[in-house]
Amino acid sequence: MSLRGALLLLVGLVAFGFWRSERSADAVLAGLPGAGDPTRVVMVSAEWCGYCQRQLADFRAAGVPFIELDFDRAEGRKAVASLGGRGVPMTVIGNEVIHGYNRPQLQQHLTAIGYRLP
Repeated sequence: MSLRGALLLLVGLVAFGFWRSERSADAVLAGLPGAGDPTRVVMVSAEWCGYCQRQLADFRAAGVPFIELDFDRAEGRKAVASLGGRGVPMTVIGNEVIHGYNRPQLQQHLTAIGYRLP
């Protein structure tokens, strides 16, 4: 195989990998509870995670209805890994994925669905 052919093959494989990862993320989002609901809030957390506990307290204080997935169980770990996360908390609001305890990003997406963090 020529160098040009090898480069074309490499570019094709990389493009296929990105296409596949996009499809995988879409499939994971569709498989989470509340799929298709623009107001859904799903949070992957762990009992041992201090930031998770702070975010959970914020959600409860603000009256945000949410579904919690446990990172220490297969479903939570799979969601985090499939959506490109490396840890918790990881939150899905509608179809937007928020990695970490990012209050400005959380507030932006919660405001869009009618909630305000304390």
